[in-house]
Amino acid sequence: MRVGEPLQDKVKLLISIKCITALSALVFLAYIGDIKRFKSVRKMNSCLGLVPSIKKSANKSIDGHINKASRNLTRTILTQSFVQAIDASVNFKRFYDYTKSRRGAGRASIGLIRKICGIMRRMLLDGELYRDIKLSLLLFYI
Repeated sequence: MRVGEPLQDKVKLLISIKCITALSALVFLAYIGDIKRFKSVRKMNSCLGLVPSIKKSANKSIDGHINKASRNLTRTILTQSFVQAIDASVNFKRFYDYTKSRRGAGRASIGLIRKICGIMRRMLLDGELYRDIKLSLLLFYI
């Protein structure tokens, strides 16, 4: 049996996103395991180490850097895929540019990675290939 063969169907789903390679899909699946164990995208992203740490005292709340709770390899490979995501999809580029103008490049890249991970989670739960929204439909709703 080849490595990753039991995950072949899930990998085929995930690589329908242009920026996700077979390696990044395998790393994501290996680290996440059963996708149904996470009740929300936020909990999955927290496991991946992609949510900010929050410091609370009295009535003040301060958002910090990402919590880095996961393995470095998983986060590094997902971070490398965001560069291809900007070139692969108009929607991803628009999201990144808008977030970058408001929050900065670092937070925009992590935001895009969280968005892609959420899409991958939904694809695995539904068993459907990725469908990018047509630009003409997107412009109609903006």
